[in-house]
Amino acid sequence: MTASVLVAERVQYLREEGFLHRDVIFDGDPLGRDEMETHCLKHVQRNSRDLFLTKELDYRDEAEYRVVIYASHGTNTFVDISKTLRGVIAGVQTPKVYFPVIRSLAGGYDVECMQASWDYGTPHLKTLKVKGGHVTKCP
Repeated sequence: MTASVLVAERVQYLREEGFLHRDVIFDGDPLGRDEMETHCLKHVQRNSRDLFLTKELDYRDEAEYRVVIYASHGTNTFVDISKTLRGVIAGVQTPKVYFPVIRSLAGGYDVECMQASWDYGTPHLKTLKVKGGHVTKCP
């Protein structure tokens, strides 16, 4: 099987408490082993928006876009983001051990790499810099 894009669009944010807009229930009991993969794929296709493109309202300030790809085990798929990527922002609690890898990947796209931080309730972005294998944060 070749890879295929299941869904690709902006993430939607809930307007009220609760993870999904509606219940997404999967009932695999009446299926035989051979039918399971087909049944699972149809379930995911029917509910892809609720499963992959919905987040809590707390994250509404993000401008997230997701591409969900269905592929057989071991299949690699390249998604070209070079014309759309504007920058990479590491989260507040991202461990520093990941900064060199994040910076290296972001550098391949010639975009700025930052880390989010909070100072007295105000969000800030600080540039990530790698020097001698160690990461320092610069305002």
